[in-house]
Amino acid sequence: MKKQIKSTNSPWNKNELRVMKLVENSTSSDVQVRANVAKSKYAPPEVLDDLARDEAPVVRANAARNESTPISTLKMLAIDENAIVRTRIVQNPKASDLLLNYLDFNGDSLYYAEIASKPYTSVKVLRRLSKTNNSCILRAVASNPRTPKEVLEMLATSYYKKSVQSAVAKNPSTPEMTLRNLVNEGFILSAASNINTPVDLLAEFAKDSYSTNVRSAVAANPSTPEEILCNLANEGFAFYVARNKHAPADLLDELAQSIDSTVRRGVASNHNASVFALKLLVKDKYQHIRDAAYNNPNLPA
Repeated sequence: MKKQIKSTNSPWNKNELRVMKLVENSTSSDVQVRANVAKSKYAPPEVLDDLARDEAPVVRANAARNESTPISTLKMLAIDENAIVRTRIVQNPKASDLLLNYLDFNGDSLYYAEIASKPYTSVKVLRRLSKTNNSCILRAVASNPRTPKEVLEMLATSYYKKSVQSAVAKNPSTPEMTLRNLVNEGFILSAASNINTPVDLLAEFAKDSYSTNVRSAVAANPSTPEEILCNLANEGFAFYVARNKHAPADLLDELAQSIDSTVRRGVASNHNASVFALKLLVKDKYQHIRDAAYNNPNLPA
């Protein structure tokens, strides 16, 4: 029986081999291979510096968001000719406030607005983006649930455009007092769709003295109490109640028998719908309603 030869490769040797392979691949003629090197956390700083000058934007973009890329190289990428490369800087955890100051937020507003709207965007970046005067970016910051409360309070002031204030009123992270102030300033429709709007405000907005749009938003709001949903369903807002994911099953049972096919369609796809409602709707005269009920996970096999 042959003896098994024990490997003498240490973790250090494996790392060395990995780095050697990355160095070799960094000069590959294949763009994707170089791009993979540029995003590797094991890539040496000098290799990343070289790749930051690559002709392919995707390679430079990967280097821009790599934590191992030197700060001096990131400063260079912050003024890259390609907007996507420039905006990748803010996705780099190592990007300091000083580095972020190199970026032209107004010139690349659409890109930064997209980043500001992402759920993974860091609080540090959101704070920095909130300091721009670009309303497109500010709306995205104001909409992000990760945005710090003090930033939301600042963006809620009348200094900012109404579209920014409206986004704050919709944000579930907005402090209650700030939200109530915005309601007093007229941002009722936005507050009506906010899942953290206090119940007393939702009850007020559900009254017939408010516009159809406001009452529709309350009917669609998953935080609206059952009693209010029942009243709204009987007052012409069944379409929205039927689609409300927190609508009570007994109410959905009633709506499943509605003469309005759009209401029945809402119940058919609602995951709160009971077996009773779904068994009724799989026999509906319309195919799209039958299909929705059939595909509802609450329907027994």
